[in-house]
Amino acid sequence: MHTILEKEIQPYEYAFCENVKRLREEKKMSQMELAHLCDLSVGTIDRMERFILPEGMYLSDVIALAYALGVTPSELLLTTS
Repeated sequence: MHTILEKEIQPYEYAFCENVKRLREEKKMSQMELAHLCDLSVGTIDRMERFILPEGMYLSDVIALAYALGVTPSELLLTTS
């Protein structure tokens, strides 16, 4: 059973993962390059792009991803709906 909070968070998790992949591809950056810039593993980037957020992801990881992708952290959470 999902709580109200889980239902509210899910669209943002999906948008975050989708935006990471879209922005990385727009910049013609490999998963390895992005992982290196953010001090994350390639597996972490790969899982994110398959809509599996890693356990223990920190706000600093989100900020590093945003910086490497040339956007603000809030832009990574923008939904298309």
